[in-house]
Amino acid sequence: MEFLSMHPIMSLLIIAGIIWAVIECIVMSILKSNQSINKFVLKVNKVSEKFKYAISIMFFIFATVGLDQIISYYLLASGLFWIIIFTVGIAGLILFIPHALCLLPLFTHKKKWHVFKIYIFCIMISLSIWWGLGLIIDHNTKIYTDEGGVGYYHGSLIKKQAGGIAYIVLSALSIMLIVMKKVANKNSDNAETAVNTIEE
Repeated sequence: MEFLSMHPIMSLLIIAGIIWAVIECIVMSILKSNQSINKFVLKVNKVSEKFKYAISIMFFIFATVGLDQIISYYLLASGLFWIIIFTVGIAGLILFIPHALCLLPLFTHKKKWHVFKIYIFCIMISLSIWWGLGLIIDHNTKIYTDEGGVGYYHGSLIKKQAGGIAYIVLSALSIMLIVMKKVANKNSDNAETAVNTIEE
């Protein structure tokens, strides 16, 4: 845990790499599994693409619930406030990175899912997991009212943990979506290859 706190960017990249590897393993295992699992994943993917806007809104809600708690507990307490001030608000965009996962449902399985695209989403997922676990594990409910850390009041632990759970759920659903889209994409590629082979 000390490494995570001392090297946040490196930690995020490593966690993202692990998530990417897990996604690839799951995709490969589904593709090699029996047809019933494969068909089930394809059906669920079809449903998810049909209701992509509803899923995007759901993702937005999860990300916003988590963000509300991150801002409440860590904006003034962690010095992030001053970083945002000194960078003229640019650093504040980091807080909204999990919201970018709202775009994930809008990508169809027909688009190419390159390693780089998946890895970018994995970074967003890893940040969501990190913040989610932080909110769940940290039971301190002090919400500071000034950047000096003098005034504070106690917030709700239930709300704080709900924010953490929202981030974790967002991450899990995002991983599921990527897996489904990759499986569907691979199936489409295999079908096209088979058709081309027959035509030749």
